[in-house]
Amino acid sequence: MIIEFVKSDRSPRFDVVFIDEAQDLSRSQWAMAKSIWNKTQDTFIAGDDDQAIFRWAGADVDSFIAQTGKIVQLTQSYRIPQVVHDVATKIVNRIQHRLPKEWRPKTQKGLISYYDEFKQINMKKGNWLVLARTRFMLNELEEQLYSQGLYYENKYKTNKEQDLYKAVTDWENVRKGVNINYDQVERIASYMSQNHFEKQALKYMNKDANYDMAGLKERTWLKTDKIWYEAFDNAPSRSIRYIRRMRENGEKLNSAPRISLSTIHGVKGGEQDNVVLLTDLSRNTQVNYEKNPDDENRLFYVGATRAKNHLHIVRPKDTYKGYKI
Repeated sequence: MIIEFVKSDRSPRFDVVFIDEAQDLSRSQWAMAKSIWNKTQDTFIAGDDDQAIFRWAGADVDSFIAQTGKIVQLTQSYRIPQVVHDVATKIVNRIQHRLPKEWRPKTQKGLISYYDEFKQINMKKGNWLVLARTRFMLNELEEQLYSQGLYYENKYKTNKEQDLYKAVTDWENVRKGVNINYDQVERIASYMSQNHFEKQALKYMNKDANYDMAGLKERTWLKTDKIWYEAFDNAPSRSIRYIRRMRENGEKLNSAPRISLSTIHGVKGGEQDNVVLLTDLSRNTQVNYEKNPDDENRLFYVGATRAKNHLHIVRPKDTYKGYKI
């Protein structure tokens, strides 16, 4: 479609065109952009070649760097504290092919910490963004957070415990005398065995009605009033242990998870008070890094600059296979 659009030369005429995140455009997208701005009075191209991290997906940062025209630099950051700025500058200065630029951090000094292992970081309080180079590296981190009973989300996985926690909340309300609707009853029943809930009853229940504990027990549909982790005898024991640990840790499960796991690519544009940056590289990434270091330098620059206050850097397990900061 892009190729045909460029060939047709039928772009509408505009007074002004804005192109954002231009460092991520592919060659064909650059051709499309040019066919538009050739008929435009004023064109504004916004982007940062130091954050061009999608070459693997076809992005052509060289075309961005080659653009001519008046350059207006945004020189003040309102996110990055001073110590994180120092680290980011150290990383970005390794990039060989880039447009020179200077920018200032915010007035806060900020914090930076180094660790030999992820498990050394105390993540029991605050909001966190945990970044790895490759998606599979998140699995081990997820397992550690799970075992500690910390409330997290993996950007690439469904939170299996979320539905169970909703059922827990509904069940606790029922035990307190609160009425619930059919959908809530059905969710509760899904975590109970036949010994605790008569599953056939769901077929005959009025889906528009509300139900309370007394009514459910009176009809002999519900056969227990125990605490949730005893009543939900059909729920995975591992999930039950996880939710109980989270509650013991004071996690607020009715809000968004405090800890988010992602790759650096997947968090472009994001930010958080605490950012954990893992520096391990896979074998293939290490090979590519040695061939074209600019791509990895840009990637870890993006990762480091997600931190609004405290940057936590985990050193690579293998001193050879890793990115050194």
